[in-house]
Amino acid sequence: VMTGRVFLKDRLRQYSYECGPSSQTSSSGSAFVLPVMTSDGRFVAYADIHKRLDRTHTNGIMRVLLYDQLLRNSIVLQEAFPTDASIQGRSMEPVFSGDNQTLTITTGPSEIIGSPLNQCLSLFQVRLVNDDTDHDGLNDAWELAFFGSLEQAANGDFDHDGMSNLQELQAGTNPASGTSRLAATILVDSLTSSSTLAWQATPGTAYRIEYKNGLQDPSWRVLKSNLLAQAEQEVYVDPTPVTNRFYRLIVLP
Repeated sequence: VMTGRVFLKDRLRQYSYECGPSSQTSSSGSAFVLPVMTSDGRFVAYADIHKRLDRTHTNGIMRVLLYDQLLRNSIVLQEAFPTDASIQGRSMEPVFSGDNQTLTITTGPSEIIGSPLNQCLSLFQVRLVNDDTDHDGLNDAWELAFFGSLEQAANGDFDHDGMSNLQELQAGTNPASGTSRLAATILVDSLTSSSTLAWQATPGTAYRIEYKNGLQDPSWRVLKSNLLAQAEQEVYVDPTPVTNRFYRLIVLP
């Protein structure tokens, strides 16, 4: 038995990262279902029949999972429905609508509605939250995931760490944790006078480092652009030997 893995590749930033396992396939490949993505690149739907994401899943039945690149997590679609039904059937063949707002899957009815009158596969649609219904500049799904409501404002600072909620959304940091913020620590080598910048990063996010040799300088200069984070802690060394330099870190869209 081979275990598939689903990776996303950002061709612009030349970076790949894993969003979750795909279906576990037999040598015949009969259980394989290709992952599909919305045209805006936010959601990926893929099949899974092993328990890598869900340690309680041991029955070997295929499910469809939904990966959200904004929230960086995967959910089993059956668990998104308000039902006590056990996972007895199978889910497969995910299809996104043209407006990226709806996902259609074929699934065993017992997974969704409990005790069906037949054992045939049926079509179900999942409406995806991908908008800003209160028009505050914050994505609804992001607000609900971190705050549990839509009551926070874009210019608010829920965790009092000096970054606004909108800045936390753009930086990929946790707006509900005061220790999760975009801030660089600078260490200067006493022998080479080179500076090392270290910061808490979001994998897959691109950053630009700018500098000034004096605060009176009229504009910031680019030191490094399109620096793509590979891990949750990033480090960059400025090799220029200087005695005094000011830096700022910018998240690129």
